[in-house]
Amino acid sequence: MSPQSLGHRVIATLFALAVLIRPTSAQSPASTGGDLAQAASSGGDLAEAASSGGDLAEAASTGGDLAEAASAHLREYAGGPLSWSAWSPAAFDRAEEEGKLVFVSIGYHACPWCRRMDEESFRDEALARRLEENFVCIKVDRLERPDIDLAFRTYARVTNNPSGWPLNVWLTPAGHPVSVGSYFPAEAPAGAGTSTFQKVLDHITTQNRRFPDYVQEQAARDLEKLRESVRRPPLSDLQPQEGDPVEELYIEASSAFDPVHGGFDNAVKFPRPELMEALAAIATGLPEGNFRREQITKMLDRTLDGMLAGAVLDPLDGGLYRYVHDPAWRTPQFEKMLIDQARFARAVAAAYPLTRDEAHAAAARKALAFAESTLRAPDGTYHTSLADDTFGSGGERTHGRSIWTSEQLAGVLEGGELDAFQAAFGVLPGGNCTSAGTLGGFPVGANILLGAEPGARSPEPGSPLATAVGKVLASRPLPPVDDSMITGCNALLVSAYARLGACLGDPALVSRGGEIASQLTRVTLGEDGGSLSHGRGNGKPFGPAFSDDYIFLIRALIDLRRAAGEAGGEALQLAARLQAHLDERFFSDEIGLYHLTPIGEIDALPFELWLNSDGDQPSSNGLAALNLLDLAELRGDAAALARAQTLVRAMSPELQTQPVTCPSAIIATHRLEALGAKP
Repeated sequence: MSPQSLGHRVIATLFALAVLIRPTSAQSPASTGGDLAQAASSGGDLAEAASSGGDLAEAASTGGDLAEAASAHLREYAGGPLSWSAWSPAAFDRAEEEGKLVFVSIGYHACPWCRRMDEESFRDEALARRLEENFVCIKVDRLERPDIDLAFRTYARVTNNPSGWPLNVWLTPAGHPVSVGSYFPAEAPAGAGTSTFQKVLDHITTQNRRFPDYVQEQAARDLEKLRESVRRPPLSDLQPQEGDPVEELYIEASSAFDPVHGGFDNAVKFPRPELMEALAAIATGLPEGNFRREQITKMLDRTLDGMLAGAVLDPLDGGLYRYVHDPAWRTPQFEKMLIDQARFARAVAAAYPLTRDEAHAAAARKALAFAESTLRAPDGTYHTSLADDTFGSGGERTHGRSIWTSEQLAGVLEGGELDAFQAAFGVLPGGNCTSAGTLGGFPVGANILLGAEPGARSPEPGSPLATAVGKVLASRPLPPVDDSMITGCNALLVSAYARLGACLGDPALVSRGGEIASQLTRVTLGEDGGSLSHGRGNGKPFGPAFSDDYIFLIRALIDLRRAAGEAGGEALQLAARLQAHLDERFFSDEIGLYHLTPIGEIDALPFELWLNSDGDQPSSNGLAALNLLDLAELRGDAAALARAQTLVRAMSPELQTQPVTCPSAIIATHRLEALGAKP
């Protein structure tokens, strides 16, 4: 959700949580087969697992050092007036030596709100001086360090604050959070009652100067209380599951469904691919003519039709934007993530046997084609994202190739080409935008290109429309690409190819998925054949994998086996090896879940980190349960079936209270019910 819609809130008081994640010095693990547990220490060492290419402390003194960082997001912040540090022991040591608080800003390369806050505040000379006088400033890329990101998002949620990006956290030199917030404007809109970034800095600085001991002591007092509030109950204490979470998900989804435009949200609307997959799984097991099957088919059909009629699926370039700011799918958040292309294609593959709509299948193919044309790296793996905007020679924001005025188009096209283009993409002389834009950057008379008209998304070759599309695409450069490669995101792309290929009966898609998987494992699989690296950027490795990297790759390999039949036996063998490694290093027998980080590092974290809900990525524990069910079926593995039951039972608190947020786990629950194997 956008920071704007969350009201730019910030903690009103200095409610401190002693989060033990202060980095301590240690040698970083190797890029393949490295043991994250080796980086853990009693001081709560997270920094040393950040880079397998060397000690982050070596790159932690000034913003200029970020110029060579592995992360594209960190490199963006080099060279400005503010001296940023990477997350490292040296940064916290410097804060302690200088008697300063630590300011941590977490974001990612494609995030438009991150870029806006950088432009407005971090590159402002006066604000930069104010920050450097009072804080040691650290920049974190959430894609490179999902553990740090999830820890502080958990803190934000526990303290009822925004947990979107940019996520800004103030810490003591001991690593204890003092305050948290998301995007803060440099100047508050008239009458908005919004805290500006400068006001927030003044408040935190003043309180820390007046009551430094209080901040430290309060952090220690509140530590256990807040940690206990999110502590997972032991598996042995969970009561038998009550009710039917599969039924509840159907009821909640039906209630939230928008019958006009499709989708399951209101003002800010997300695609919800895993929810579509879960609904499709429920319907697929029902006979033709069944009322529930028909209702689910209508919901899926209307949602995908609505997305195609709007702009969330870019009708010009192809590819799925992250979400929209209106019910009709017309005002996107102009950023494209690799993971979202994969998730959309998987959702279409799940829905297609019910809807049988070739336009949906074509849109999924186009999303994958976007990944191929724009995000594919020279080595055959895939970059993580395309940013939301670029700038013209005069500094104007262009939102890539998605926003046009009639006058701008007339400067590129003429005659029949212009007429065909404007008719196909809903371009109006006075503009078709009903809002000022997600970042206030839409020009007067702006048009967002829509895909409602027949032929808009697939113009006939050689037609005036096809010629016009080519000229429009050639007239503007693409926004910048994040050159980071994340193992889990690439694995989901493999899964998308395998599933869509199997669904459409297209062996070429399945074969392409196999090629990507082969290259991905070549560059991420350790010499031991069971460990993975998290990814890399700027030619440098990020470090050992997290549990979701393993789970998503296991899912991809199983999907390849399903799509290729017995020919996929080698993929299944590798999936089993990775599963054994995952079980050994990430599974908690006490709570029955896979942690994001290895079990040996749990004590180094402020909260135990697991992912049960489907949000900006699929639920890793939900997919892990599905992986285990498939391994049990394909390999006759009774232990895998038992562990799948354990996982679903461990997720019962979420499944009973908020099943619509856990559709991946609901699919696993549904499959267990069909097997007669209750959790």
